[in-house]
Amino acid sequence: MDVKQLEGWLISTHKSKWYWKEVDKQAIALGGDGCTDVPDFHKKYCDEHDVHYRTHKFIPHCYALTFQEANFIFRWRHQRDSWFGRFSPMAWWRYLGVSWGGATAWRTFGGLKPNGN
Repeated sequence: MDVKQLEGWLISTHKSKWYWKEVDKQAIALGGDGCTDVPDFHKKYCDEHDVHYRTHKFIPHCYALTFQEANFIFRWRHQRDSWFGRFSPMAWWRYLGVSWGGATAWRTFGGLKPNGN
């Protein structure tokens, strides 16, 4: 997906109640752990990231998702809700953490269906 399409999807889902209920349901079904090893600020974005890492798909699992797209979404969501916007220290700190340390999790959990198989 190109950046313009991705940002359009992000904007359309950012305030969607249905979307975030679906994220919560999927994260629970997949055994997501929220914000791993950091405080649960913006937990719903951590849950979304867990679903992306475990399925390699956009929610509701229509299109394939890359490692870079999953991490971009994670950073974008945090930046969008930060007073600092694109300069949010937490967004960049978490983004670097998942970009540098998330490859193993991406490979380990990738492709799981919501029932965990």
